[in-house]
Amino acid sequence: MITAVKRIRKMLVPCLMSIGSLAYASQNPANPLLNAVSNDSVKVFDRQGNQLSDEVTVKIHRQGNFLRTSLQNDTDKPLQIKEVVLLDIEHGWPGESAFYGEGFTMLSQTAGRLAEMRDVGKYTDKRHYRLAAPTGFRTVYGMMRVTPPDSETTVLGFTSCRRFVGQFDISRTNLRVVIDTEGLTLKPQEQWELEEFAVFTGSDADIMLKQLAQRLSVHHPRLAWPQLPTGWCSWYCFGPKVTAQNIADNINQFKQHLPQIRYIQIDDGYQPWMGDWLEPKEAFGGNVKEVIAQSRKH
Repeated sequence: MITAVKRIRKMLVPCLMSIGSLAYASQNPANPLLNAVSNDSVKVFDRQGNQLSDEVTVKIHRQGNFLRTSLQNDTDKPLQIKEVVLLDIEHGWPGESAFYGEGFTMLSQTAGRLAEMRDVGKYTDKRHYRLAAPTGFRTVYGMMRVTPPDSETTVLGFTSCRRFVGQFDISRTNLRVVIDTEGLTLKPQEQWELEEFAVFTGSDADIMLKQLAQRLSVHHPRLAWPQLPTGWCSWYCFGPKVTAQNIADNINQFKQHLPQIRYIQIDDGYQPWMGDWLEPKEAFGGNVKEVIAQSRKH
């Protein structure tokens, strides 16, 4: 335990002047990573990649394991904000640390060790969806988890997603905690409330993930449905190679074995090019409107 604390002290100096015990970090707001976020650490960049300093004011609000930031345009001119970087540090975690990070969609995750991270799933953010990542980094979204050998687990997450996406750029040695503001325009004297950031450290990852989920439900309560919708989406089985026959075969199976299926989603893959949603490609082997009409008959 002492060794782990020393390692954390080393990795965050000079960001932190003092560090509390990690043993109770999931209950103790004195979490070193969370405390490392300060007005000195937060960097704001415009759409051209220029850092903004005097033009904006960043306010930080802390509540236990949670941290919220706001951003205000102090000028009389509109500013296009590319991103807000909460942290950009050498993390100090060993390369053998177990790692897991969520993808931009549920179709892709990152797992493995910090020294050898690997894709989970075929439709990755970088290769399939062409989402950019900084050179030398992997980008994961919403939540990441790190467990050094013989040490406690640290869970980092964004517990709100009202307007912006929170992401983590991670490498063998460095960590960036970023809110992607998409180059949107911050009007003169306008203020944005940014997404909430959370850090938990402890020995039970399940408990920490539960705490993260509970906080998410505070910001984004579950929608009430009189009856839970049940359905099937073609993408999860067939991806971009779906055919009209695949749809028909599955509907026949649902009719025989899963009559509770109420919704069928013909997802991306039937069209010749991204955006040509009204035309099927030749390999799809059918007319989309006819496939939909036949589906409804069942």
